[in-house]
Amino acid sequence: MSEQKNNVPQNEMAPEVEAAQTTEATDTEAPATEPEGHSDEVSLAERLTALEKERDEYLDQWRRSAAEFQNFRKREERLRVERERSANTRVLKKLLPVMDDLQRAAQYVPQELTSNDWVNGMLAIERKLWSVLEQESVTTVDSAPGSSFDPTVHEALLSEDSEEVESGHITKELERGYRHGETVLRPARVAVAR
Repeated sequence: MSEQKNNVPQNEMAPEVEAAQTTEATDTEAPATEPEGHSDEVSLAERLTALEKERDEYLDQWRRSAAEFQNFRKREERLRVERERSANTRVLKKLLPVMDDLQRAAQYVPQELTSNDWVNGMLAIERKLWSVLEQESVTTVDSAPGSSFDPTVHEALLSEDSEEVESGHITKELERGYRHGETVLRPARVAVAR
């Protein structure tokens, strides 16, 4: 009977012995490999880093888009203001000849017609038009005789000899000039002393 016990093949060992040998084998291998939870932590950390990088890229793109939109709005506002100013300037320039005609008509009214209702109505229209132009910041260019000639606001149509006015100064205004703010709508046309 003792022979029978000894004749048990090695691969048919008792389950307890087999479990003990397996435990010994895993204990000796454990330091060589990382625990399963640690590799999950590493992959989660890598994933978190990748997501943070992606978030930063999206945030940077959003900030750039927001800045571009702000610049677009500012540029559009400047263009709108410039278009409005340009349209106003065009309309005001078209009104200047009307103003000139009304002023000439008022200047040459015969003395006997100054109390005429029709003449007074025309003069009222001239005053009203000038009031509207002033409300739109239109002013006249200073071109009084004796004032200095400024080529940015004056246009010399002729030069003449003058003993009363020194050379390079205005002798008379031939046509009134106008400004709209800092923009010259029409230069004053003048005669200049030689």
